[in-house]
Amino acid sequence: MECCAPAVASAPGHGSRARLPAVAVLRHRPKTVEEVDDVFHRANVIISTMQIVGGCSPEVQERMAENVAALFVDEAHHIGARTWNSFKEQFVGRRRVVQFTATPFRNDGRRVDGKFIYVYPLKKAQEELYFKRIDFVPVNGLDQNDTDRLIVAGVKGALDRDIAAGFDHRAMARAETVSRAVALHSAYRTAMPGYDPVLVHSGLARADRRDALNRLRSGKSRIVVCVDMLGEGYDLGTEDRGPPRQTEERSRDPSVRRTLHAYSE
Repeated sequence: MECCAPAVASAPGHGSRARLPAVAVLRHRPKTVEEVDDVFHRANVIISTMQIVGGCSPEVQERMAENVAALFVDEAHHIGARTWNSFKEQFVGRRRVVQFTATPFRNDGRRVDGKFIYVYPLKKAQEELYFKRIDFVPVNGLDQNDTDRLIVAGVKGALDRDIAAGFDHRAMARAETVSRAVALHSAYRTAMPGYDPVLVHSGLARADRRDALNRLRSGKSRIVVCVDMLGEGYDLGTEDRGPPRQTEERSRDPSVRRTLHAYSE
């Protein structure tokens, strides 16, 4: 658990100095209500993940709800998950709950609950250049192995052309399962070892995942193979050039995201 003291800064347009809020980052699960009070009483804003707060005991979750005026949930299309929903229920009826999502309709057809108070239409996102033109390249192989071979070759050709043209691009392959990702990673490593493909999934040690993503950020690696991860939005730290994304088996279109308070990791 980390807590920073309130900062003091000049408020634009005002002669007086304005105090910024004290913001705490909750990185570990409080085990008692006293631990909750220790952090929440010293901060105006508490930021955490659902993996952390959702894993706390009901008593600890209830104390969190007692100590705040509102709960802000990002990636709220996950709210149907049992741990997410049970945590939110601690706040419903006694605290304001504000949810953010770019995909209000879930894959299972269920709609995110609540009243829609603001909708950012796709047309406006296109007008404001959050979306850019993409090229769809269909691949039709004789079977799964042949399709994989054609996709890998296509990714190599695209990266070769982009990098030769001076673009700082990456490629992403997403799979449904760890075994599928391992097979794809092997195929990419065999076809283009010079691009140092990395593998990322939740079964890896945190240090290994961190090392893989650092290699991707630095440009040592140009290809990441993952298991249904990174699709909620991933920042490589580059301006205006996100990685081209190759999606295996299914595709999801992430849109504009805004993260407040509780988010998915």
